[in-house]
Parts: sequence; C-alpha cells; structure tokens
Amino acid sequence: MADGIAHGRGIEEIKLGCPLNNLMQEMSPLDERFKERLNAILADWGDIVEDALRRDQTAGVLRPDVDCRAAAWFDANIIDGVVNLAAALVVFSSWLSGLFDSYVVDGLVNLASNVTLNFGGRLRRLGLGLGLGLRLRLGLRRRRCAGGRGGVVGPGAQRDPQLLPGAAGV
Repeated sequence: MADGIAHGRGIEEIKLGCPLNNLMQEMSPLDERFKERLNAILADWGDIVEDALRRDQTAGVLRPDVDCRAAAWFDANIIDGVVNLAAALVVFSSWLSGLFDSYVVDGLVNLASNVTLNFGGRLRRLGLGLGLGLRLRLGLRRRRCAGGRGGVVGPGAQRDPQLLPGAAGV
C-alpha cells in the first residue's frame, strides 16, 4: 500500500484500506480460530517491521534512541488505523456526495423546471385571456381564411366562401 501511495496511486490504495486489517475486521467476529491466525500474522508483521527498524538503526539510517518495538506497534496499530479511517471517510464522502446530488441538486433542477412550467402555463393562459379580450373588443373572430389557414379576420376581410358558408359579402 505504501508503495502505491509513493507512486501516485494514493487515493485508490487508501480507498481500499489495509487488506490485513480489512480481513481482520470482517472475519474475526465470525471465526475464533481465524481471528487467532490473523492476530499471529499481525504479530509476525510487527516483528518484521521491528527487525527492519533495528537493521536501519545498525546501518545508521535511524536514530539509536528510537524504540523500535514501539515504532513497529505504532505502524501496525495507529498508521493502519488511520489508513482504514481514511478509507472509511472516502467511502462516506462518496456516499454523501451521491445523496447531495440525488436530493439537493436534482431537487433544485426539478424545482426550477416546475417553476418554469408553472410560470409558462400561467403566462400562456394570461396571453390567451388578453388575446381573447382584445379580439372580442375589436370584433375579430377566429375563422378559416382563403388558403385554408386559420387566422383572425375582422369585418371586410377576404374570406373563402367555400370554407365558410355565408361569409361572402360580409
């Protein structure tokens, strides 16, 4: 995992967490013998890290006053815990982002569309109402004009006598 983080695959590695720790958390409650074996692997891992730190002390890479056993314990318990916490936070933030998108963003989009639809419908009804009132005041009626298209015609307008019987000469 540390190698993946060092090579720029950090968030993908962190999102998965520590495989051993994940296995311990998922399987330990289910099988006591499996839990004991996993604890033995974790203890071996701690011993391996402690031995590596002691070699680094001997080589002069690590200060001599560092407690290698405590540093190995810190690595196995605290560092892995922080990595698994980071994984849980990444998963949680992804879930929270999905909820925000589903309810807040989609809700606002739906609200905007409903307001626009409602306002447009009211505006259309208002326009039709004003148009009807204007046509009534001016004595205009909606009829079929010559050429077969509908339109508003008033007194003295050209009408097709075949389309509107009795309309000729009005």
